[in-house]
Amino acid sequence: MNIYVFDSSALMHLFDYYYESRFPTLWKRFNQFVENGQVVSVREVKNEIFGHHNKERRINKWAKQNPGLFTAPTFEEMQLVQEIFKVEHFQVIISRKNLLIGKPVADPFVIARLHFPCI
Repeated sequence: MNIYVFDSSALMHLFDYYYESRFPTLWKRFNQFVENGQVVSVREVKNEIFGHHNKERRINKWAKQNPGLFTAPTFEEMQLVQEIFKVEHFQVIISRKNLLIGKPVADPFVIARLHFPCI
């Protein structure tokens, strides 16, 4: 069984531009994958989604209805995130301003989840 780990940009793009009425087969398959546990994500993705200014977006409602999809990182995932941030090149994804205001950064958590998709 394939597992698909979604980042916030992919989910937001899906919900913003691919309406159910125009792409019924896509949504049927997507919803099946969600129900089967084949579509997964991480808690930081949910935080990024809810951090966007327009709280009335379809994705916000969907994310609230699917809280189990956005899992907290496991111990193994956190160890990998720690390793990612040891690399100076990757530290730039968190600007000082975003760090100070607590803005979520999902990318390293998505990478870690990709590395451990079945945990």
